[in-house]
Amino acid sequence: MLNVRRLAFSLAAVLVGAAAAIAQETPSKPAEPDRAALVASFKDYIANNIKSYETDRREHVRRMPAVPGIEGVHAGLPAGWVRMYWEAQTDYSIDLRSTDSLISPYLGICEFTLVYHQTARHDTKEAAEKDDNFVDSSVTKHKHTYGYQDGKWVPTSRQNYDDYFKQWRECDFPYTVSGEPNDDELGCWEENAKHLVKH
Repeated sequence: MLNVRRLAFSLAAVLVGAAAAIAQETPSKPAEPDRAALVASFKDYIANNIKSYETDRREHVRRMPAVPGIEGVHAGLPAGWVRMYWEAQTDYSIDLRSTDSLISPYLGICEFTLVYHQTARHDTKEAAEKDDNFVDSSVTKHKHTYGYQDGKWVPTSRQNYDDYFKQWRECDFPYTVSGEPNDDELGCWEENAKHLVKH
């Protein structure tokens, strides 16, 4: 009887030790962030991004390709260098959704409007850089999606609405007429994440 009890105690000790080892090896699920704090953090992130246009207009100079004589405001324009900048409208909308993704358990969506300003087209980059007369402007609707990753918001998708084709398209979609990459021609990249201009 004594041997049976010793065997039972030994078996119990082995099971307890195995359970403890498994518990140590199995990573604990990270605590979910407070919903109210999550919403507040996304509101702050978007508000700061919109406000950043007051000090960083995403201004740059680039060479624009020629536009063929098709229907539209810019039809028939020759190729040339332009100076451009953007301003963000403050009437934006946001939404927040939970997902089943382990990488981005939450998605934030922001729809906002940018007003684009540009100078006339010039033969040289230097001439465009000196031009302070912004003669043309247009409005573009944007929809950006952000994933909540490692405690911060990360852009995962940037889209703009193409009024000509009546559809949303990716913001790095090639330029409609020439097929050239847009780079940051659309001016919508976040202050610390915008693409470098290659022109």
